[in-house]
Amino acid sequence: GTSHRSIRSSVPRTTFRRSCLGLQITDSAAGKMPSMKRPAASATGAPIKRQVLDPLMMKCEEIAAMVNVAEAYPENVRSMLNEALQHSLLVTKDQRQPMQEECVGMVGEVLASVQASLQAKVEALQGKLADSDAARAARENAAGAAAEVVKQKIEATEVARAALGEATACLRNARAAHKAALSEQKSGEEEYSNAEQKKATLEAVSTGDFVSLQQGSGNAKAVQAVLQVAKDFNFDQQLIVAAESALLKLPADRGTFDNIVFEQCEEQFNNHISALSTTMTNCEAVKGDRAAKVESAVAEIAAAEEKEHTCREEFSAAQVASAEAEVACSAAGQALKDFAPEMMRAAAALQDAQSELRGGEAVVATFQGLADRTETTPADGTQAVDVAKVAEPEVAMEKAPGECVDVAEKTLA
Repeated sequence: GTSHRSIRSSVPRTTFRRSCLGLQITDSAAGKMPSMKRPAASATGAPIKRQVLDPLMMKCEEIAAMVNVAEAYPENVRSMLNEALQHSLLVTKDQRQPMQEECVGMVGEVLASVQASLQAKVEALQGKLADSDAARAARENAAGAAAEVVKQKIEATEVARAALGEATACLRNARAAHKAALSEQKSGEEEYSNAEQKKATLEAVSTGDFVSLQQGSGNAKAVQAVLQVAKDFNFDQQLIVAAESALLKLPADRGTFDNIVFEQCEEQFNNHISALSTTMTNCEAVKGDRAAKVESAVAEIAAAEEKEHTCREEFSAAQVASAEAEVACSAAGQALKDFAPEMMRAAAALQDAQSELRGGEAVVATFQGLADRTETTPADGTQAVDVAKVAEPEVAMEKAPGECVDVAEKTLA
């Protein structure tokens, strides 16, 4: 059927109750005055009879149109009810068979469901418009709350950014401290190793070549070894010069000065060996502390890395939350902006729904009038429908309502 809105724009207000349910309206159905011109003559000269729609049939068509929009019922049920409509509703109440009366009752139920649907639509729109002030206030509150959330999320993001900066700095400092601890540990190990090597060199020359020279070997190579060590370890320069000749002399050839040179050389060896021993002892004493410092620096790096990772994730989450809050705020603002146009559309929809409801009420009233009709001739003087013709043939009359009732009962059950 044609949409009731398109019909409404082209049909007079007095006939809108017929068009609101999708009826195709003819000139005569629309209530136009019949033409007063003389009927045209046929080819044989006889007047051509105009087909005049029966008022009862027009009403029946209005009812059938309303049945057709009852979407709660299957299409085949609506179709069979409409096919049986004329064979049941157009028969006066006092002449209907029980099956015809049952069919009329089913049609009444369908019309009632359509009217209830139209009424619910009107009430829903009326409720929406009645609550417009509260709805607008709710949207304003939602927009304000969304803006406040955005502010909070931005602040939280800045806090997370600062925390991440601090965590990054702590990690950087921890790595620098670890590097320094490793360097200190390595330096201590190198100091100990160097002292150990030097001590070994001094002890080897002192107990070897020097002792042999003291005993009077006069070995030139031994003298060179002792003098080289003396130079390497910064013995007294005057002592080194004096030792060059004294070390070659045999014990019997040595004078007092030569003996003093040997004594001072031995003293220099002992002093340097003692100093190196002290260095080694000190290095050994702090070796454990340096190792512990390195381990502590490693632990601090691990903690700082974990803290930095957590802060980075929190900062990323804060950024996402801030972006989501801005999207929600934008949506809330748009919803507030769209409120007035929505209410205008709702008001227009309410007018249309009320028009549809009035048209439905008129059709239901028409149906009730036909359902309760007992006279064969309407009060307006129009020709009544010939019951016998409507029922012809008798088998067809009984079969159509019967099929409708069977299918409808199965569906309604």
